This record gives sequence, C-alpha cells and structure tokens, in this order.
Amino acid sequence: MATLENLQDKTRLLLGGISATEYSAVNLNVAINSYYDDFIIQAILANKDWEVNGEVATANLVANQREYILPSDLLTIKKIEVNAMTGAAENQWTSPRIVDLRSMPSVALTNYQDSDDTRESFFEIRLYDESLIFNWLPKNSVTNGLKIYYSKEATAMTEGNKATDIPNLPNTLQIGLAYGAVLDYALQTEQNKRISNFKALLEEKLEETTSYYKQRITANREGLRTRVENYE
Repeated sequence: MATLENLQDKTRLLLGGISATEYSAVNLNVAINSYYDDFIIQAILANKDWEVNGEVATANLVANQREYILPSDLLTIKKIEVNAMTGAAENQWTSPRIVDLRSMPSVALTNYQDSDDTRESFFEIRLYDESLIFNWLPKNSVTNGLKIYYSKEATAMTEGNKATDIPNLPNTLQIGLAYGAVLDYALQTEQNKRISNFKALLEEKLEETTSYYKQRITANREGLRTRVENYE
C-alpha cells in the first residue's frame, strides 16, 4: 500500500527526480488529495450494491425538533433509519419514506402516533440542501435515534501523517494519484510531452477504477439469457 509519503516520492521521481523545493509538500499534497477526491467520486458512480467509502452517522433524536443537519462529508445516502420510541418499545428501527418537499406541510404534523402513545407509526422525511426534515414532530428524545448510512468524501491525507496516511483505494489504483499530481506540475511548467503521457495514464487509471468498482460483487452478475423466438 502507498502512503502519502510514497506518493510524494513517486511523483517527484516521475518528474525526473525533482526536489521538494521545486514541488513543495504543500502544493503536492493539494494535488494528490484533489485527485483522491476524483477517484472516490468515480468509484461511487461506478459501484452498485457494494458501497464505497462508507460511513454510518448517528444523531440524537430531539423531542419536537423537526430539522437535523446532515454529515458535512456526505456525498451519497444509502439509507436512513429512525428509532423514535422509548421504554419497552425502543430499538425498533424504521426507514422513513423520502418525499418531495412540495408535498410536505409547512407545519409539522403531530398526530402520527399509536394509541399507546409510545411510538410514531408513520412518518416521512425530505432531504433539503444540507438538512433532513421530518414530516412530523418527534415526541420523544432518543439517544442515537437517527442513523444515516452514506458514502463520504475522501479524507484528506496530511503532511503530519504522511508516513501512515493511505488512500482508501485498491493498491493498483493508488498510483493514479501520483499520475494526477505529475500532470498538474507538467501543466504548470508547460511540459507538453509529460502532459500528453500522464493525461493518458491518468485516464487509464480512472477507467480501471470504473471497471473495478462495477465488478466487485461477481456473485450478482447477470447470467446469459437464451433468445426467445415468437413464431406466431
């Protein structure tokens, strides 16, 4: 596996063994992390049922609070779960239905509750910008009563942890971050041959990323189908 330090060394080597003065750690890390973002997004676009760079965020459900802020590093949401119950009925998780904001009332509903007064039996939510908005007002305050399963942005690798920070990508794809960093330097210094070469190498790695993440669950591949002729 390539650490950030390995990627720095590889980038400078591919540029003819230039020094840290010529390609500073600050500029090099910005380039590497920028391409790390690109590779993660490419992977998310290509993946199917196997989530990429996944995370689970939890938040306390607060009585009478309708709006909750989504994680700041969120890219895509897979699932939302809510446990709105307390007492003997707690820990019964439900996935609320996501609806169009235009169909939601401007004032939160309060009557979606069972007769035993311990749980909300039906509810809807809307995702709006950086917020999650309930169609109803939670009756109970529940610790960690809200779960969001999502794919997150790439976690930036830092100079202080360069010996241990490793991109969350398969080994064979990690070199693509160095190719991107070389390309940035070549563009800045107008090295046309390197621009052409490393643009092609980068594109190959991005294509390889798409292919890899599309095929991670081989058990779900569609089988061959026989042709059906209609002779009527």
